[in-house]
Amino acid sequence: MAYFNSTASMPGILGEILSGAFNTNGMIWKTAPASTELEEVVLVGSGKCFNFHKSFLGLYMT
Repeated sequence: MAYFNSTASMPGILGEILSGAFNTNGMIWKTAPASTELEEVVLVGSGKCFNFHKSFLGLYMT
């Protein structure tokens, strides 16, 4: 039970609900399309900010 915390206060419960909603496991587009698309948008934006080559998309290059 090390990874399952329990909280009794109302702010703690609300925090758990919010963090659970945003803590997605988006490994591939098929299982989490919104998370995967958001990751791609953030990587492209970061690449523009740091002047990376256009083909750079994180761990792989197209």
